[in-house]
Amino acid sequence: MKKIIAFLLLFIFYFTTGIIAEEFIGKCVGVADGDTCTILIAGNESRRIRFYGIDAPESGQDFGKKAKEHCSNLIFGKNIKVIGLATDKYGRTVGKVYVGDTYVNLEMVKAGLAWHYTYYSPNDYDLAEAEKEARKKRLGLWIQPNPIEPREYRHSNSHKLVPVDRTKITIEGPFWVSRSGKIHNKYCEVWDKVKDKKLTYFPVGENCKACGGAGPLR
Repeated sequence: MKKIIAFLLLFIFYFTTGIIAEEFIGKCVGVADGDTCTILIAGNESRRIRFYGIDAPESGQDFGKKAKEHCSNLIFGKNIKVIGLATDKYGRTVGKVYVGDTYVNLEMVKAGLAWHYTYYSPNDYDLAEAEKEARKKRLGLWIQPNPIEPREYRHSNSHKLVPVDRTKITIEGPFWVSRSGKIHNKYCEVWDKVKDKKLTYFPVGENCKACGGAGPLR
């Protein structure tokens, strides 16, 4: 009976989380950016791979080109192994990428050219420690005083945010604080679109760069 229950739990896990748990090898024929590539596997089947657990700067961001170049140096034209963990909404395989014994996802974070994507991999100790060390050494993008996370950059662009003239308004609470720790005020264009948020008069976190959040936090 215990074996049957264990099997059923495993079945439910795989088919409700999008886990595909497959491993394959292919030649990298394209690198879109620091966390996405295209490979050819047996029979010339093309697959787009989104690196698990990391988020590299977009092409329009600072260090976006450097992240792509570094990723290309690691994998382009080489046979890589992918351990597929899920399929995202764009049909890409989300997985761990290896060249020989080198874990490419981790190398990108170690080089300071990608964030640990805590939104999707909050408990990955190795990636978390790699980012912590890169920050400490001010490697790559961490030489910037306030680098913008790619997720925030994409979200801001998708809503065409524009800075608010802070000299003409008086900020009053309450404020929305998102799951990522960003503070938004009522003048923010994404006020009603922020997900996983809480309402508070005493915000703690980082001000949204578009609306100014709660202003200087004391």
